[in-house]
Amino acid sequence: MVVLCLLALPATAQAGRIVADSGFRPDPDGFSFSNYGDAEGYGNLNADQMQRMFGEVVCLTRREGRCVLTPAARSWMESQNLSMSGGHCYGFAVLSSLLQKRQLPMFGYPSPSVFGAGGATFDLAIERNALLQRSLARAWTYQTLPSVNNATDVRTPAGTVEQLRRVLSASNPESWTAAIFKPGYEDGHAITPYALERMGDGVYDVHVYDNNWPADSKRRLRIDTKRNRWAYYAATRPGQPSAWYRGTASSGTFFLLPSRPGLGTQPCYFCYGRQGQDSKYNQVTLDGAGEEHSHLLITDDRGRRTGFSGGRFLDEIPGVEVTPRSSGGPRPRADGTIERLTDSVEPLYKIPKQTRLSIKVDGDHLSAATRETLTLVGPTYDAAVENMLIRPGESAKLKLAPQGEALTYRSARSTRRPTVSFGAQAKGVGYRIQVVALEDPGDSTLRFVKDARRQRLYIDDNLGQDFRVGIERQTRAADPTRVGRRFAIRAGEEAYLDYGPLARPDGTGRIVVSGFGKRRVLKIG
Repeated sequence: MVVLCLLALPATAQAGRIVADSGFRPDPDGFSFSNYGDAEGYGNLNADQMQRMFGEVVCLTRREGRCVLTPAARSWMESQNLSMSGGHCYGFAVLSSLLQKRQLPMFGYPSPSVFGAGGATFDLAIERNALLQRSLARAWTYQTLPSVNNATDVRTPAGTVEQLRRVLSASNPESWTAAIFKPGYEDGHAITPYALERMGDGVYDVHVYDNNWPADSKRRLRIDTKRNRWAYYAATRPGQPSAWYRGTASSGTFFLLPSRPGLGTQPCYFCYGRQGQDSKYNQVTLDGAGEEHSHLLITDDRGRRTGFSGGRFLDEIPGVEVTPRSSGGPRPRADGTIERLTDSVEPLYKIPKQTRLSIKVDGDHLSAATRETLTLVGPTYDAAVENMLIRPGESAKLKLAPQGEALTYRSARSTRRPTVSFGAQAKGVGYRIQVVALEDPGDSTLRFVKDARRQRLYIDDNLGQDFRVGIERQTRAADPTRVGRRFAIRAGEEAYLDYGPLARPDGTGRIVVSGFGKRRVLKIG
């Protein structure tokens, strides 16, 4: 408690000596509007922004100059957009820094005038500014890119002071974003460090632009190098309800990420087939629109675990990369008090692509029900489990076998219409296949196997129930077409969807249901 009191001293209590300065200032270099989530209805990633990041490999085709995304690229994009529902803080930090460093051409635009700027970044408006909204979303995704993560600078608090002393200068072409988390990687937030002030007795104040408090030039993150601790008091002023971020030499909850590695065309690490042949991982993300989320616990076929178990984070599976994600952190209300969020975006997990694994979507810690989407995308997977309703104490479970692209899903007790979707691609045709178990009783098991060579999707369940399958077909020559069909599987039966013939303009797919020595064929299309 004594240390916290020391670290919480208001910045105006004493003046120190500036020992490093990038030249950035919240006004004019920050945005005048504050960080936002999804309530405002602003735009996020679209096909144009995806192509600017990854190049033509994410385009199934181009139509009238527009990129039509591959199924895998669209899955990745939709997952990222859902992740931003809690806030775009990382995008604010990155894009404002690129503007201040005059590096917008490296981001793909000739000058700030494309955003309607007449002068400083602070003069930009976000309302009815779709390009700025989508650019903030693209900048937000930098925290998930391998090029940026491989350059992440993780040090002790004292080591971070020395690093900031070296890198915070007007002549340094690199800009840095500070990612901060509460214990357990909760309430992730991204802020922009721009100056370092020595306060004496081993204490330093890091001057930061916090996009939740635009134009506030008095915000400071304090580091005590003697005790190797840091703290950040995320409130409008001392005396308001507190929202503490703090850490130690071993907590790993404060680190720096550079911006420049994210500039230029990035390798498509989630692409399927030939475009993703150099990728080593399948990516697993869990997202939802609420403020409270389930946790993931991933187990390999040798029983090693990575993820959250009993409130602790485990990291036992070799080769797994875990990336904590920032969303928004605490935000001020109109009356100046803190909006207390329990938002804790689940980390992004990159799993070696041939690993067989089980995933538990765990709601033991929840205080209220949440609806989640689990996305698996990479060179051997393109699937999503949607509409997972997880109540406190409940869980859903999945098993994955990448080599056969097999997915087994056991829904939570409260889930009534579990939905599983798959992406598929062949000969210039992209498919998005969605399978819904209608009026599912909950706690049931569904199994899917996608045979990409035969262009078939096998479906079976342990109870026997009604399903609805919907297919969106995207070709090079025409706008997307959608077809659907309802069918039933009885206990002991299995079915497969033959979607390959839908590649032809007048093609008709089939749903084949077999069991008990009988076979039913239903046309779709």
